[in-house]
Amino acid sequence: MGSVILMAGDQREMTAGSRVMIHEASTIAMGDARALRKQSDLLESISDELATIYAERTGQDEKEIRKMMYAETWMTADEAMENGFVDTVIKDGKDKSKFDTAAKGMTGLLSKLFPGNDEAAKIEASLIENDTLRAELSTANATITELLAVGEANVALQAELVTARQDIVSLQSKFDQSLKAVTELEDDAANIEQHIAEKASELLASTGHPSPVALAEVAIELSIRAQYAAITNPAERSAFRKANWEKLSTNN
Repeated sequence: MGSVILMAGDQREMTAGSRVMIHEASTIAMGDARALRKQSDLLESISDELATIYAERTGQDEKEIRKMMYAETWMTADEAMENGFVDTVIKDGKDKSKFDTAAKGMTGLLSKLFPGNDEAAKIEASLIENDTLRAELSTANATITELLAVGEANVALQAELVTARQDIVSLQSKFDQSLKAVTELEDDAANIEQHIAEKASELLASTGHPSPVALAEVAIELSIRAQYAAITNPAERSAFRKANWEKLSTNN
């Protein structure tokens, strides 16, 4: 019967070193001929059902399965996988919790094998409830895993944000230092330019040439004379001359 229960699994597994056996249904009986014939018919019916279950799950021919049952066939894990009785052989010593899978497919199987048996009905009801609880637990675990992942991501983002803020503060400090240095260089450049201008004026004065300031004044005077010469209206010329008489009369 253990091999029949094995057939209910969605993912059927065996560990290396374990075995599974299939055989004809059997019992111990006593009574008259009619009682023994009844037991014989029942056993034959049960064996037929078992062979059908094995054939459906393994994909093998039902007659071949029945021959294996007649022979009381014992199979190693590898042989069971080769014959389709299991899907996987575990050889790396994984945790036993791997076998704690939902017993899907058991619903209706026990009542079929044991019709009218109240205990079988209770077991099936418990299996259905367990399947529901497993599904809810699986969903809850998935939600917890997702929330943990989100939490870890948030922690990582917060750490990156702190680092980014520190980088911004550092860059602002460097920018302020650079701006101060540039301002100091501009001030130095202005002082140097003023110093050069003063020295140039001194050199020009020592050689008898007018200073840049005097040259600028001459340029202004020439500009005024050009403006005066361009005026053709007598009244306007008179007014311009009165307004700029000193500059127009210089070196006249």
